[in-house]
Amino acid sequence: MPLVLKFHGSVDSERLQDCLNQLIDRHESLRTAFLNKNGEPIQRILPHATISLQVEEWGDRELQQIVRREMSIPFDLAAAPLVRGTLVKGKSADVLVLTFHHIISDGWS
Repeated sequence: MPLVLKFHGSVDSERLQDCLNQLIDRHESLRTAFLNKNGEPIQRILPHATISLQVEEWGDRELQQIVRREMSIPFDLAAAPLVRGTLVKGKSADVLVLTFHHIISDGWS
């Protein structure tokens, strides 16, 4: 399930992307990839990983479609970060949709 944050007003997408990348640099789990070695998963923590924040325009009805779409896109476990971000620009508010692979964000994996 993605994390959806609503911002009243307009968000500077470049500053937001910089902030997200600083967060990724601080947390090893966000810089972790899982490689396949002889059929076994191998955890690899990268020294640096960056998120490329997507920016889209939206109408109220389209937001749910964007969230559903983001949830349906598979992750490549060998490519960190295992998080995606989309900033959805609206007329009176912007919405940040962050989608994390459960392997890096839940306490079960």
